[in-house]
Amino acid sequence: TFFVTFTDVDKRYETIESAKAQNARAILTAFYKEAQLIEGAIVVPIAPPSIPGIGTTGGFEFWIQDTGTGDPVALDGVMQDFLKKARERPELTGLTTTYTASTQQLRADVDREKTSLLGIPSRMSTVQSRPSSAR
Repeated sequence: TFFVTFTDVDKRYETIESAKAQNARAILTAFYKEAQLIEGAIVVPIAPPSIPGIGTTGGFEFWIQDTGTGDPVALDGVMQDFLKKARERPELTGLTTTYTASTQQLRADVDREKTSLLGIPSRMSTVQSRPSSAR
């Protein structure tokens, strides 16, 4: 396994032409084509996994949590108002949300001590994909 660092992004994106030739996908594709010429080896270049909250292209992630009424429609309204105001800022682009108030919401109350005594495997890490889902 080799980890390769690219030239600084500011230099790679100085012009449209350099950005097209030196973006991560273009570099990996070009390297893959060259690596196919190596006899007796299988070389597969892959991009590293994203850094949680940052991704592979930059940016940030945030969560809005309802600590009040628990009304999904009200939370959706707050989310949409927030996104509307955030989209007015020119430095923020591609703002999206995965939340929707029209998706069925489920709540599971699990007695962890009882499940442990009964030998039922814990699946709380699967259920707990968002901080508020454990409440």
